[in-house]
Order: sequence, then C-alpha cells, then structure tokens
Amino acid sequence: MTPLLKRSMAATFLVAAIGLGGCASDDATSTDATTGDDSATTVAEVTIDTFIFSPDPLEVEAGTTVTFENLDDTTHTVTAGTRDEPADDFDHDLAQGESVDVTFDEPGTHPYFCAIHSGEGMTGEIVVQ
Repeated sequence: MTPLLKRSMAATFLVAAIGLGGCASDDATSTDATTGDDSATTVAEVTIDTFIFSPDPLEVEAGTTVTFENLDDTTHTVTAGTRDEPADDFDHDLAQGESVDVTFDEPGTHPYFCAIHSGEGMTGEIVVQ
C-alpha cells in the first residue's frame, strides 16, 4: 500500500469517525469499573503515519487523554520532551498497529518526539489550554 493511499484511507476514516461523533454529545462519559463513578473524559488522537505525527500541534483542554497510534510498519517511540532535553513524563515504544493513551493535565506546551527516527515529522507538540 502506498504512503499516499494509507494517508487517504486514514483521512477517510477520521472524517467518518468525526461524522459519527457528531451523533453523540461533545464529551464522552466513562464509568470507572472499580468505583462505579461516572466522569467526563475527553479523548483526542495523534497518528503516526509515513513518519509523521499528525495533527501537529494538537490543542486540547486540560485533562484530555491523547491516544497515540502507530500506523506505520515500523516501530516508533512517543517520548516526552525534545531530543536535546528529553523529559520523564512518558516514553512508549509502539510497534505497527499499537497505541498508547497519555493524559495531559497541566496547561502549557508539551513537546514529544520519536527517539528512534530523527526525521522532520518525528516531533510534535500537545498544547494544553
């Protein structure tokens, strides 16, 4: 599958998912199985496709859980900070098809990068309002 076709398919899926999301409320509600508490959970997604984190930057509200999903056929990392100044907040290896959830509670700009690949698209930012 060509990178352009993969990107087109991912865009089509995203548009379809957004369209379906319009049928529900703006905030997703989840129930904590251990406590039974209902809590509003906001979820956003960053994909890794053709060695590019997208969208970049991603703007979210404080408390949002961001799902990072690797659509490439090679392993990438999602590592907090920059290449020059890595942070200890998170560092996850993602093989093809894997994803990880990271919750961003603190307002500000949170940079991240792939520690394996140094290409231009292998850095990103989560901007928390």
